[in-house]
Formats: sequence, structure tokens, C-alpha cells
Amino acid sequence: MTAVLEIVRDPVDGHLRARAPALFRALADWLESDVQEDPAHARLLLEQVRGEADGEHVGNAYVLVLNGTEARIEALHDPDERLALPRRDLAGALQGWLAALDRRA
Repeated sequence: MTAVLEIVRDPVDGHLRARAPALFRALADWLESDVQEDPAHARLLLEQVRGEADGEHVGNAYVLVLNGTEARIEALHDPDERLALPRRDLAGALQGWLAALDRRA
């Protein structure tokens, strides 16, 4: 997953930004808008994604749906903006986000 996702720090405002091809734009936007720069929240989500339980997590702009081995990121206000990916790939993206947060500390 890290091959399609680039996590950088914005030189102007200092915030983390996720860059991805259009196919993975929902993932990049979800990291920025719903996970944000909160390491505790990111760790909690990572724990849930790595777990086996199904469930939903409603954020600011997206809902994360965990079902079996699949994770879905669905925009709350745009039914056409969604992404389905293996939970292990989402876990990798969250690990990358956490690593970028740790570099700031």
C-alpha cells in the first residue's frame, strides 16, 4: 500500500498530507480528514483494522466499514467516492501515517 500512498509534511502549514493516485484518493482524504494528526486515534483504528471483528467507524467525512478481510472507506456525502481494499493494506497505510507522525515528535 505504501507504493501508492505518499505521506509528506506540507512545507507551508506543517500538516501531514497524503498523496495518492485517483483510485486511492478516498484513502488519502480519509487519513487527512478523519484520522488527522492524532496518534492515539490512529493507533486505535490500526488495532481495529488488525483485529478480526467487523464494525463501522464514522468520522468527519467518511465511514470506515470493516467486514471480514475487507475494509471499505465510503464518503458520507458522495456515494460515488469509496474504496474497498484488504484490511492488511489499510493497516499498512495507517502504519505509514503513524510513522510520519512519529517523525514529527
